[in-house]
Formats: sequence, C-alpha cells, structure tokens
Amino acid sequence: GDGNERNRQGFPEREPDGFPSGNVDGLAGFLRLNHRQKGACAPMKKKAFYRPELRTYVAHARMNEEEWKLFNSQAQKLGLSQSEFIRQAVFTAKVEVTIRPVYDSAVLDQIAAEYGKIGSNINQISRHLNEGNPFTAQLQKNLNHCLADLSQLKRKIEEMAGEL
Repeated sequence: GDGNERNRQGFPEREPDGFPSGNVDGLAGFLRLNHRQKGACAPMKKKAFYRPELRTYVAHARMNEEEWKLFNSQAQKLGLSQSEFIRQAVFTAKVEVTIRPVYDSAVLDQIAAEYGKIGSNINQISRHLNEGNPFTAQLQKNLNHCLADLSQLKRKIEEMAGEL
C-alpha cells in the first residue's frame, strides 16, 4: 500500500517486526503504537460521567459479614461499583416473595368447629327429607339459620383475610 493503511482502531498497520509501516504521524504515532503493543489489548473504558443531580436518593442496607463479603465479591467480579451493582440488581434481580400469614389459631379453631356444626345440621335436614318426610316450617327455619350462620362465618373469614 501507500504506507497509510490503518486497522479497525484507526492505528497504522504494523510490519511483522512490530514496527509501524509507512508514515505514522511522527513520534506521537509511533509512541501510540508502541503503547498499544505493550499495553492492554482493548482501549480503556470511558469513565462514566457522574451527574449527582440525576440521583438524589440514598439507600442504606445492613448486612452481616457473610452477606457483605458476597456483595463485594460479586460487585468486583462484574467490575461494578457497589452503587452500580445495586442499581442493576434493582432492575434485573429476581426477588423471592414469601407471604407468612399471621392469624389467631384460636379464632380459626372456633370457625372450623362452627362449620362442622352447621354441616351436621344441614346433613340432618337432608337425611330427614330423603327419608320421605315433608318439608315443614320448622325445617325451613332450621335451614335458614344454617345459611345465616354460614354467611356470618364467611364475613368473619373475609375480615380476617383483610387484616393480613
């Protein structure tokens, strides 16, 4: 060529002996080539421009020693600052959500017992009717009481669920 061939990074091509081919823009070009030959393979990363006006909130977290070591080692492995690691984790990490209901077992035991009694009453009414006995006003009254009790228990359970 004409001695001005450039590689993908824009530096002049080198001869097999390691010296630049053709014109290399003087001493500055030679030094740049020489530095690339001895230095890192890829150009240095551009430092992120910090603009504090974009980030005005600060988050704090307490960790035990094991969590702290894991946090720092993972951030270092990825080449991230602690802040950048946390920011990326916020948007990409999967978080396991565990819901632990808090309830009064005595109240639940009482509700279960009431359901049992109501179920027993409804079974007695069904058996009475299935034996061919007439549907009397007293049976209607008993059935209405059972349905009202079921409705009341349903409301209690919904109230308890709403408090969780």
